[in-house]
Amino acid sequence: MYNNAKKDMTKQFQLYGSTGDEVLKVYKANQGGPESKVLQLMEDKIASLLKQNRKTSKHVVTIGQYKECNIIDIGVNSTRKVCGKSFSIEKFTKALKDLQAKGYIEKLIDETKRTNTCWHIEIKPNVKRLRR
Repeated sequence: MYNNAKKDMTKQFQLYGSTGDEVLKVYKANQGGPESKVLQLMEDKIASLLKQNRKTSKHVVTIGQYKECNIIDIGVNSTRKVCGKSFSIEKFTKALKDLQAKGYIEKLIDETKRTNTCWHIEIKPNVKRLRR
């Protein structure tokens, strides 16, 4: 959030809701200060909002909330780098959709053609038993 705000505040205000906007306002008010201080102020704001059960992003949650629903983004570029020449966005997307159809993935958002180029995945732990 810090790095993205540094690049384009307007775009960040369009991305997040009112809770995220509160954190962005902390960045904006302190952007001339040392990075470590600004990051700490932003983190403190996020923590105080979480105590009010207000999420900045689905990815920024308490440990208790994460135990209820794991939310991750898997980046196309990092996946491509690990897989090498055998990587296929289409095949990987199909595999994720198959896992969703089988109940292992609660929610899948294919963002591979958007600027963040990732698959957004939400998993409710222990809903579906893993097979060996």
